[in-house]
Amino acid sequence: MDAFAQELSEISKATILIVDDVKDNLIFLSKMLSIQGYNVRSAATGALAIQSVEEKLPDLILLDIMMPDMDGYEVCQHFKSNEKTCNIPIIFISALSEPFDKVKAFQMGGNDYLTKPIGILEATARIEYQLKLCSFQKQLIARNIQLEAEINCRKKAEEARNRAMHEIANIKFALDQAAIVSITDAQGRITYANDQFCTISQYLLKDLIGQTHRIINSGYHSAYFFQQMWKTIREGRVWKGEICNCSKDGKLFWVNGVIVPLLGTDGVPTEFVAVQYKVSDRSRAVKDKIRAALANWHRIQAEVQVRLLQSVVVTINDAVVITEALPIDEPGPKIIYVNNAFTQMMGYQMSEVKDKSPRLLQGPKTSLEVCAQIKTALKAFQPVRAELLNYRKDGSEVWIDLNITPLKDEDGTVTHWIAVQRDITERKEVEQLLQQQAQIIEQIHDSVIITDLEGFITSFNKGAQQRFGYESQEILGKNISVLCSGDQSFSVYDLIINPLLENQRHEVEISMATKAGEVFQSYLSLSVLKNDADKCIGMICYCIDISHRKKAEEEILRSLEKERYLHELKTRFVSTVSHEYRTPLATILSSLELLEYYGHCSTEEEKKEYFQQMRLAIRRLTDMLNDVLSLNETESGKLSCNPTSLNLQKFIQDLIVELQQNTKTKSKIILSFRGNNFQVEMDGKLLRHIFSNLILNAIKYSTQESDINFEVECRENIAVFWVRDHGIGIPEDSIQSLFQPFFRANNVGTIPGTGLGLSIVRHMVTLHGGAIDVQSEVGRGTSFRVEIPWQPAKN
Repeated sequence: MDAFAQELSEISKATILIVDDVKDNLIFLSKMLSIQGYNVRSAATGALAIQSVEEKLPDLILLDIMMPDMDGYEVCQHFKSNEKTCNIPIIFISALSEPFDKVKAFQMGGNDYLTKPIGILEATARIEYQLKLCSFQKQLIARNIQLEAEINCRKKAEEARNRAMHEIANIKFALDQAAIVSITDAQGRITYANDQFCTISQYLLKDLIGQTHRIINSGYHSAYFFQQMWKTIREGRVWKGEICNCSKDGKLFWVNGVIVPLLGTDGVPTEFVAVQYKVSDRSRAVKDKIRAALANWHRIQAEVQVRLLQSVVVTINDAVVITEALPIDEPGPKIIYVNNAFTQMMGYQMSEVKDKSPRLLQGPKTSLEVCAQIKTALKAFQPVRAELLNYRKDGSEVWIDLNITPLKDEDGTVTHWIAVQRDITERKEVEQLLQQQAQIIEQIHDSVIITDLEGFITSFNKGAQQRFGYESQEILGKNISVLCSGDQSFSVYDLIINPLLENQRHEVEISMATKAGEVFQSYLSLSVLKNDADKCIGMICYCIDISHRKKAEEEILRSLEKERYLHELKTRFVSTVSHEYRTPLATILSSLELLEYYGHCSTEEEKKEYFQQMRLAIRRLTDMLNDVLSLNETESGKLSCNPTSLNLQKFIQDLIVELQQNTKTKSKIILSFRGNNFQVEMDGKLLRHIFSNLILNAIKYSTQESDINFEVECRENIAVFWVRDHGIGIPEDSIQSLFQPFFRANNVGTIPGTGLGLSIVRHMVTLHGGAIDVQSEVGRGTSFRVEIPWQPAKN
């Protein structure tokens, strides 16, 4: 079974607690998850869910939101506030699908959200995803503990190495007291010379550093002698022999000793150490002591190196395999040694793999291409490093980081291979998990944007590409502010990133813009992105388009405003009907009663007066009814403007004559015209209603002796009309509501009226494409100004 299949098997055995007050939902979910291999528990209430979790912790909880007594939000809050249960992943399930329901679920600490009806594939995928995340977190904690243990082991190895180096330093000090010691680099330049060397050669240390040994060459030996010496040590072998040197004062002296090459990791000498002593009959005893010390020094050095190698190989967690050098081809080099870490990693004991090829670790999924690359490097006797999928003894897969190094003898011949392999399965699983996360994020329909701490975009899923209209290559590397609308783009750091860094989570509503310039309202749910060291490295932005919700809210507000307006209109209408309609009806009723009961004793003149009063009352009722019908036409859109050719000057003059004949008033209507062209295209019917209403109002709200001024001016493409009176005027606090239906100023007293006329006038002016405004002062009069655009009359 491979690692992924094993992980799925472990996940399928996980325990899931289902909390739902609907029995059918519990049966459906339990059956669905049991088929998937999960251990399922159920609870019908929040209290039972808490009791069940206290008895035994589940691996995941599916939690319904709408439940009696204690809803899902309260249950979730209870679990998240408890240290014992706070890490259990919770997936909310609910028929609620509004964004703010999901937002509240995440605010309570939920890990995911499923909307009823629940799809099997979606539910399974989300459950597996949450279980993998939870498992991954547990593995990280275990890995951290293991790493701490490894660090402690390595510290102990380092301490042992330091002690060994201290011992070597002491031995070196002892050698310095009796032997001539020098060290050169790979080119033969002197980098160190002890006091004995300086004393016998009679050179100061500063004169020797950087020089070669030619500075003490006596000329006794041939060039071939030194060529053979250098050939030996450059091939990594130790040279032994006697040399005749010359001191600074020209005296010869013989030395006997060894030159030891120090090899680098590639097997090439990096330094040469020469340990020698002066030859003389009197120094035989000294020479014996030096030989003994030198032999002891080599022995101690070798033992230290062996101890260090053993301590490193035995204690390190990386597996070590040592094989013979040949053959490279089949059947492959034989294994001669594996350490304990190899046994723990691969499951094989030393006896099971000795004399076998490392190829027994390979299997069906092992990359043939990588194996071929390794084989090519080995045939060239070169070190090689690769990542390879191998198999343990039990058949399970293990990813390893493989580092193979050749081991050479003193002649430079490769004798063995040392392979160090490190288990990187967790890293590969994390990479696969991250890839799966990226795939899930990529398939989410909503916009998911990932940025660094400066707000520069590092990931832009398909949902974001579709909503904003950008391709990934267009937007990656740009700042998230380019997606914000208007002035908000300049303060995106303050709006988004600063609050996020302070609170770790943040929600904000902000205007955003697409590539095409479309502005929409968006809800951003933000969370920090952390690395393995729990350090903030960026943010994950979950973006939901709430334009439709905002439009719906605005529509509701408009509906409420319209409803309020209709309610006020209804109230004013009832008030007007109850007041204004009763007066003429009372006049009609009283006149009829006088005629019915006292008609036999009334004169003809009195009877005519009764009939005249009823006619006036009926006319008043008719006018009020016509106003209501006109208002209905304007409100329902049935009223329209139909311009015809007319002479504006003659039209106004005829209208004034008609009004003066039909009204019993002593007020004079003073008419004046300015302009040269009065032949226009306008709707005469609407004009008649507009100016009849304004002039009759001016008469009604003025004294009998007061004059009315009506001024007309035809300008280029626009006609301006003024209707001025010197009547009671309009209070300042009433002017703003003057054109609302059924509104009347509070100073009209008993003057009759419905409050509909000016509302209808304004609508008719608007149908013409014009405008109307008013200026008034209480006790001094009122002036209405009407502007109506016009076109020249057609011939």
